[in-house]
Amino acid sequence: MVEVALLPAVALGEAPVSIVGVFDGHNGSQAATYAATHLPLLLRDDGALACVEDEGVMSDALERAFLTVDAAILAESAAQGRRDGATALVAVRSGGCVWTAHCGDSRCVAGVVSAGPPGIPEYSHQLLPDRQTLRARALTRDHTASNASEAARVRAAGGTLHFAGCWRVVAQGERAGMRAALAVTRAFGDAAFKLQPSPHVLASPEVTRTQLTPDLRFLILATDGLWDVLTDQAAVDVAQGAREGLPGDEVKMAEALVQAALLRGSMDNVTAAVMLLDW
Repeated sequence: MVEVALLPAVALGEAPVSIVGVFDGHNGSQAATYAATHLPLLLRDDGALACVEDEGVMSDALERAFLTVDAAILAESAAQGRRDGATALVAVRSGGCVWTAHCGDSRCVAGVVSAGPPGIPEYSHQLLPDRQTLRARALTRDHTASNASEAARVRAAGGTLHFAGCWRVVAQGERAGMRAALAVTRAFGDAAFKLQPSPHVLASPEVTRTQLTPDLRFLILATDGLWDVLTDQAAVDVAQGAREGLPGDEVKMAEALVQAALLRGSMDNVTAAVMLLDW
């Protein structure tokens, strides 16, 4: 199980574009590595990054990129006899907005300046007295079989769910007899769950657009190994506590998040990335 974080820089004329992503592989690393390498290149070559203010253009481009990556991974898997897959989460910032697109259970959470009186941070020992208290705002929802709407979609497509520690999607066709199952309902690869004409696991991303405002300070993108042991608010508290107002803060914040998850006993691999918004 391999998780890959990417932070490529893309320049389009005078409009700087930032892309941050995390890719969580299962049953092997190939799908995650392929997605991390090719997804940003597809977005760059599509030309949509020059039109990030156009909701329709950008949303369509993100979906095209995800489906193109999935098709390539499935083709490689078939040729090589692989059965791996990967979840994916990307954030794209340009101009006055930030886009998120994801399939799977990696999550994006924003740190937002609290409008009310300061609360008591879950990680209060991480914060210095002169730092603003931020509240957490989730920008994505987890695509898992425990999510009611995702479970309903799988069942409507003829899928079967069973409970083994958590709700899981059972593989389709002959492989279902092996009881191969996934906790996620959207991912790259995972050919045994994507038999046509009614695949039960999809690579179609859920896309959101968030207008940047002065109260938005940063985004946390992290794999499920972090969210298994940290609440959204605790993660924001940890990240804010690690910030020093210096270049490279996003790296320090991400490292602090990973360490916090490990100290809290995460049993999964943990990858986190931070995108700063107040620049």
